[in-house]
Amino acid sequence: MEHQDLLSGLIRLHVLHHAVEGEVYGQRMIEELAHHGYRLSAGTLYPMLRGFVSPELMFFATSGNAVITVVIGGVGTLVGALYGSVILTVMKSVIGTMTEHHLIVIGMLFMAVVIFLPKGLMGVIRPAVARLLMRGAR
Repeated sequence: MEHQDLLSGLIRLHVLHHAVEGEVYGQRMIEELAHHGYRLSAGTLYPMLRGFVSPELMFFATSGNAVITVVIGGVGTLVGALYGSVILTVMKSVIGTMTEHHLIVIGMLFMAVVIFLPKGLMGVIRPAVARLLMRGAR
């Protein structure tokens, strides 16, 4: 048995131990494992526990969607990424029903956001909300 197989088995055993107690979620589990000396990144647990990673997860569209989502919503904000995800999903659904070339439209949206809204949607919303709050505080 190799060192890596032993380490993988210990991590699986630790995850199963916590799964018996309740539901196990990624970041909490990574923090728990780090507490016990296991150093893992966010994408490490999935293939380790599943034993298989679909080639679709390694395709450019998957990581491209993540980048487009963050840029549209606003880099550096969690809320921006959530808004970007909603916008991207709705656009794919709506435009996908109209044409099979929906990726061209999404690419043009991405370029427009990069050119005209370099801070994303939250770069426009955040200052507007701050102005409204300042007016209300007076």
